Amino acid sequence: KYRLICFGLLLCSLGLTKKIVFADSISTLIDQYFVSLPKTTMQAWLAAIMYSFQVYFDFSGYSDIAIGSAYLLNIRLPLNFKAPYLSSTPSEFWRRWHISLSTWIRDYLYIPLGGSSGSYVRSNFIVILTMAIAGLWHGMNLNFLIWGIFWGIYICIGRFFKFKNIKPFYKWPLHFIIIVMLWVLFRSPNLYYSFSYWSIMLGVNNKHIVDLNASLSNSLENPNLTNLFIFVILLFFIFHFLEAKLNGRFLLKIIKKLNNLFFNSILITLNILLVLIPVINTNP
Repeated sequence: KYRLICFGLLLCSLGLTKKIVFADSISTLIDQYFVSLPKTTMQAWLAAIMYSFQVYFDFSGYSDIAIGSAYLLNIRLPLNFKAPYLSSTPSEFWRRWHISLSTWIRDYLYIPLGGSSGSYVRSNFIVILTMAIAGLWHGMNLNFLIWGIFWGIYICIGRFFKFKNIKPFYKWPLHFIIIVMLWVLFRSPNLYYSFSYWSIMLGVNNKHIVDLNASLSNSLENPNLTNLFIFVILLFFIFHFLEAKLNGRFLLKIIKKLNNLFFNSILITLNILLVLIPVINTNP
């Protein structure tokens, strides 16, 4: 019982750190690049990767808080994220990302629609249709619909090729690049902005597409700020990797050793301090 309380407090601390310290801190910095387009390819990629981690820390953060709170009430809930950015295929990504949602989609949309039964063309169509509906689940927006359709197409491509012709070294980087580009579509205010952003990411020099808005006063033209972005992204990757490695039996072994009144008091204090961190800007 007391181990569950300790585990719950740890999850709450982890979730609050992800949500408040990481996601909310970088959100205001990233938002400017989805209001006015970045000026360079470097800016576009760094901002897109930062947003990829922002949305992960946001979603997984509140999930960890919910799961940890449930443990405090002696209710066990399954983990909702399992280091999705360490995946190397689109299907694996959705087995690691927002597991409660992807499982619901599988059980109540994909399988009832026919699943993998029937012809090859029909099963792929069902995948794309299912992901399109999953996109609309996030909101009645054309970007979400296209985002879901693109994910469905990507899953079908992954099934067909199974990345057999791609060397293991290139397997993960290519997959992560596609994820980052799809997150741009998810975050952009409209399709035109998404395509414009992609054109900058891919180095397409079209002055009619690339809006060099002078309002980007805090852009990454400063080399020190660029280096800071790169450093923060590397820290996020390290945190993501350690989160995956520490999860499971290893963490339970640590809890067995640290499960005492002193350690739990520290966790309670940490949670209170995280909640009381002053909010500078409203971040819905």
